[in-house]
Amino acid sequence: MPERRRSPHHPWSKAFAALFLGAAAQMSSLLEIEAECRRGSLAKRIGPLSNNTFAYAMQRQNPEDLFALGCGVARQIKRNAMFDSSWSRGFVVAAVDGIEICSSYSRCCPRCLERRVERKIDGQVHECIQYYHRIVAVVVVSGEVPVPLGLRFQQPGECEVACARLLLQGLVQSLGKRYFDILVADAIYLQKPFIEHIEQLGLRWLINL
Repeated sequence: MPERRRSPHHPWSKAFAALFLGAAAQMSSLLEIEAECRRGSLAKRIGPLSNNTFAYAMQRQNPEDLFALGCGVARQIKRNAMFDSSWSRGFVVAAVDGIEICSSYSRCCPRCLERRVERKIDGQVHECIQYYHRIVAVVVVSGEVPVPLGLRFQQPGECEVACARLLLQGLVQSLGKRYFDILVADAIYLQKPFIEHIEQLGLRWLINL
C-alpha cells in the first residue's frame, strides 16, 4: 500500500506491520498496540509508535488500496489450495453477514448510523439517539480457517442488504465470478432484489431460515 502522508516520522510499512501483528494477536485497541510497541511483545520487532501515529496514518489511507490488497491475498490463498475441504465437496462456500460495532449515546462521526432507543436514566425512561456502525463482511467458510474476502461499512440511508449487494459486486469484479461457488446467508437476505442481483453475478445461493 502506498504512503499517503507527507514527511512521515515513521513509514507506513512500519505502522501497517504493527497494526497487522496487533490484530493477529487479538489486541483490543490502538492503545494496547502502542503499549506493546513501547515495552512489550512488539518492542524489538517494531519499536515505539503512538496510537496517534496509527490513527493519522490510517485516516490518510485509501480504502480501495486496502480492498485491493485483501483481494490479492485472497487470490494467492486460493492458488495455494487452502479452500479445499471434504464436507463442501470441492465447492468454495462464502458467507455474508452484518454486525454492529462502536455504539454510543454521545460520541459520533459524520458517517454514523442513528436510531432512537428508550433507556433508563436516573430511574426515568428517556428516548435517546444511539449512534453506531454496522459492517457487512464476506468470508470463505469452506476451508479449515475462515478467510475474510472483504468488508464494507453500511452508509446512512442504506440497509444491510443493499450494503451487502455493493460489497459482493466489488468482490466479483475484483476476484471474478468463479472465485467462490456458493453464497450462504441468513433469512434477512431472502429478498427479491438481493437474490436477483447475486444470480446476475453468477452465484449460487443458500439461505438459512
